[in-house]
Amino acid sequence: MSFAGLCVWIELIGGGKIEGIVTDAREGAIVIGHQTIPAHLVADLKVVAVKPTETNTAFQQTPLFKPPQINLALPSSSHSLHTQIPSVADSDVDSKIDFATLPLHKNKQRNRSKPTGKSQNRNNMNNNSSNIISLDKMAISEDFDFQAQLLKFDKNRVFAEIRASEEAGSFESGGGAAGFCGRDRLGVREMVLDVAESETTGHEPDSESNADDDFRPHMFKSQTGTRIPAITASEMTQIERIAAFETGPNETQMIENAGRSAAILVLQVLTNSRHDSTPTVIILTGNNRIGAFGLCLARHLANHEVSVFVWAPGREVHLIDTVAQQLKIFTPTGGTVVQSISELKACHAMTVDIVVDAIVGSETPIFWDKDASEMITWATKSSAHILSLEIPSGIDPSNSGNPQPLYISANWTLSFGLPNLCLFNLSHSVAGDLFLADIGLPKYAFQKMRITYHCPFAEKFIVKISK
Repeated sequence: MSFAGLCVWIELIGGGKIEGIVTDAREGAIVIGHQTIPAHLVADLKVVAVKPTETNTAFQQTPLFKPPQINLALPSSSHSLHTQIPSVADSDVDSKIDFATLPLHKNKQRNRSKPTGKSQNRNNMNNNSSNIISLDKMAISEDFDFQAQLLKFDKNRVFAEIRASEEAGSFESGGGAAGFCGRDRLGVREMVLDVAESETTGHEPDSESNADDDFRPHMFKSQTGTRIPAITASEMTQIERIAAFETGPNETQMIENAGRSAAILVLQVLTNSRHDSTPTVIILTGNNRIGAFGLCLARHLANHEVSVFVWAPGREVHLIDTVAQQLKIFTPTGGTVVQSISELKACHAMTVDIVVDAIVGSETPIFWDKDASEMITWATKSSAHILSLEIPSGIDPSNSGNPQPLYISANWTLSFGLPNLCLFNLSHSVAGDLFLADIGLPKYAFQKMRITYHCPFAEKFIVKISK
């Protein structure tokens, strides 16, 4: 029986829970969204619903553009990035930024203190939901016909019952289910007690905000003052899924946009930093979505005459499709691929300028493997500067942002689309300077998730953000 396309709920050994649509199922593992779950970690698996058939939609692609001049150049007197670390000025990111006038960090020894911040409660799934079918209590034949069972579903009757149970509701321009457009039907983030007209809460929104912003107290801002909401890893997954299956850009286009944006940032850091030799960048990649971003970044850097070494997952690892495809098209660029720490030590004796952390991102730490642990350990001992993609690997992607036993302290962190909520609780010594890249996500995807979004990019594709 194939699980591909089913919406399942998985209970992990150790108490973790995951719900999502199965995108791939193979011997020894199951893939939900961007997460590969080894079979030996699964304590229980339940089918929630069958994924509806997707329809073909037109996809959009971010147009080609001239890279913005983000001057992240190191001081010209330095021949190596190992003696000083550039930080970004408070001017707009499209203006010239002079690192020479800013404080410098003299070595790679980082503050290993745990980041501080408020932890937020996680929502738990109701395991007693009546629409869940337990696989360990129900024997399902290999020849079970899901299509035949779906034909028995009387959609018109169910919708008629829903309409009859609604007090009022109608479809408005922009969409939404019947009965949910009126203000009497509150969204998940709006379920609060009404306040009398004469009362004030002390948290009234400003003229440029709306009610939804009040339920997102953690807001970043661009250098032009645009408010940028911080979102959870699961919300980012849903936004990307809406784009991939409903509006575009598709997954391949988002990977390309993310990799190219990251390459722009790295190339600007390397500009004028070394004149006597070719700069060297080592990219640590995981077998996940962020790993695909890192491989795309590696290809763009190699095409721009940068000496690139990619530490990819081991040979025994079954690569997900996006990672395998990006690794395949990286190879012709002439870059070097290694698959162990011994191979990396054997092939490079030169000075490393930048290490790119594309190991874990917002993946759940329980899915780390031996490769990820070795990569993080190696990076923490390296004297090179580190750019982390999405969030530093080893940081809990939940709201708290607490570190795991192994975690990376980055000099720069580049988010994609919207920043992860955990970054709000990380100190500068862990996350470094924060940047946000445009990967072509449409406003409709944010609206469908009830996220108030104002584009912070204007004529740029990368902006610096702050808390």
